[in-house]
Amino acid sequence: MKRSFFLLISICISATLLAQMPDSVKAHPTRHGSVDFFGVSYPCSISEYDAPPDVVEAAVKEYMQQHGHKADSRKGFLVYRNVRLTHVHNGQPVDMFVLVEAKSRQEKEKTIVHTITAEPGKIPDKKPEKGAITPSAVVIAAGGAAMLSHLGSNVAGKEHVRQLGLQQAVVLKNERKLKDLQDDLAAMQKKVEQLQKDMAQNQKDQEAATKLIEEEKKKLAELEAKKPGTGN
Repeated sequence: MKRSFFLLISICISATLLAQMPDSVKAHPTRHGSVDFFGVSYPCSISEYDAPPDVVEAAVKEYMQQHGHKADSRKGFLVYRNVRLTHVHNGQPVDMFVLVEAKSRQEKEKTIVHTITAEPGKIPDKKPEKGAITPSAVVIAAGGAAMLSHLGSNVAGKEHVRQLGLQQAVVLKNERKLKDLQDDLAAMQKKVEQLQKDMAQNQKDQEAATKLIEEEKKKLAELEAKKPGTGN
């Protein structure tokens, strides 16, 4: 009964925040599921973001740091102990375990976030002894899903910066390509100008050679005409 109540509150808060957020910063609707942590399957909140995992993870860390919380890393999870957020569990302390990963091998630019939120100390950050943990006894603290929805604006902001950087890189790359083409054209124009000069000089040299040949042929003809025994 207690767990169902927390789930209901979590869903209501999540829906409220989603309705208030602009479309451009909304994550996909948050749902509930389960995720393994040290071999134990725990109930969790799940949300998707149209941004790569590194962008989403950076947004999570920044968001939590802004609220005074720094993560430890355990088995790929960001682990936050004794977290106090006004919209999570009515501001009461909770432990949060956040797993950020690519949606799939084919969709590496999209991210799925699994968030376990539970009362402090209920989940150990190491592998428990067999039977020592009863996952069903771990209650999803109200507001875990809301936190994921609220995070959407942070993700959108960082994804915008990333896309801006990518587009700036594309522009810069094409500007460099244009500059290279312009430099190549300038070099070719110089070669054409030099070739035109060489062609003009070649034409003059041909004319001079033709004139010289005519003069030498004339001399040859005169010499042939003065051949001994011809009577000249």
